Amino acid sequence: MKKKIIALSALSFLLFSGCTDSDDTANINTSSAETEQATATPTLTVKEKKIIKEYGTEAKDPLVELLKPDTAKDKKDYLLEKKEFLAKWKETKGTLIDLRTPAEIKTLPMLDASAKNFDVYSPTFAENFRDLDRDKTYFIYCAHGNRSASVYKSMKAAKFTNVFELKGGITAK
Repeated sequence: MKKKIIALSALSFLLFSGCTDSDDTANINTSSAETEQATATPTLTVKEKKIIKEYGTEAKDPLVELLKPDTAKDKKDYLLEKKEFLAKWKETKGTLIDLRTPAEIKTLPMLDASAKNFDVYSPTFAENFRDLDRDKTYFIYCAHGNRSASVYKSMKAAKFTNVFELKGGITAK
């Protein structure tokens, strides 16, 4: 990892430092038209030109990009409060999936009679997902949110495109 950061730092330095080696710098004639052009566009080293050729003109500092937090992970727009979860489910007419055990359902009923019960602890749990259409919308929940978080990750890894999770599970207020 240290070697990668050092390499990226060096690349970053080459791209954005403004320092050039005399061997790598393109020659600039001093005619007035060329001088104006030279002041308008910076002189690039051979190394910088190679980097731009490889990564394009919109190349960004790779070290900054590497260390930047992944905003998609930070958003968690799939994780919905109970009121929003139910409203979105009704709006999209998606499929509710209750991930609780039958004993848990006896103590606190399902959110809706149309919900499918996929008991996480059942030996046939994984088989329940084989016949599901990966492009349809699913709303998953459990008792406290731990099992649904794991199932959400598994469903996304299995290329389910529209999955929403009830934040804190069915017991959340």
